[in-house]
Amino acid sequence: MIQNQVPGYQDAEFRQAMLAAIVESSDDAIISKTLQGIITSWNAAAKRLFGYEEQEVLGKHISILLPEDRLSEEDVIIREIINGNRIDHFQTKRRRKDGTEIDISLTISPVRNKNNEIIGASKIARDISLQVATEAKLMIANMELQKSNMYKDDFIGLLGHELRTPLAGIKACVQLISEVPERTPELLQKADRQINRMTTLLVELVDFAKSQAGRLEIAKTQNIAQDFISNAIEIVQQGQTSHRIEFNNDIPSVSVMADALRMEQVVINLLTNAVK
Repeated sequence: MIQNQVPGYQDAEFRQAMLAAIVESSDDAIISKTLQGIITSWNAAAKRLFGYEEQEVLGKHISILLPEDRLSEEDVIIREIINGNRIDHFQTKRRRKDGTEIDISLTISPVRNKNNEIIGASKIARDISLQVATEAKLMIANMELQKSNMYKDDFIGLLGHELRTPLAGIKACVQLISEVPERTPELLQKADRQINRMTTLLVELVDFAKSQAGRLEIAKTQNIAQDFISNAIEIVQQGQTSHRIEFNNDIPSVSVMADALRMEQVVINLLTNAVK
């Protein structure tokens, strides 16, 4: 009786064929080389990743894949392989046939003969360009977040300082009312303006939160520039008694389309910094 001669998993030739099929169908580039760095095998994924046909690289030195600034890596890798060490997930760059560089993760293992002697190395290269690009974007986003937090801290510090200015003005008005009662209407009017200023600053705090969420709106209206400049000067002057602020204006009324409250804040910041 004739039996079918079907190779089994114990058959060396069968196992070798299966291994070759797995290597060839792998999505990762699989390359083998001698201890002298000569390429001895090259799968289909290596062709896709690096752009070289198999016949273009077999017998060539592995350095054709290394950027010039990374040539020293090969000596380190070979030294590790000779010592019997495996290199796992080594992130580096390699060069394609067209000269472009690509981010890859390398896993490199010693290749041994039947006598357990190390005769070469097997490399598995995986394209991690997308991962590296994503990490770079996350790093940039993190830096922007840190910068945003820094601006937030600066803003809160500035707001605290700006709130003290109208508070000082209100306190001064209250003291003068008790000392000079005949000026009560005038002083109450000034105190009211300072209260409005504090309300504006609190609104700006809310606006800042909106700006962080991308929902800040600018309320542009037609305004007389001299008006918000004069208001800003009065607010700063009441809190800065060490300096005298004068507004010399020979220009007729200038009408501008702007957010008056924000423009007033700009002038207040300018004058406050000038006093400092």
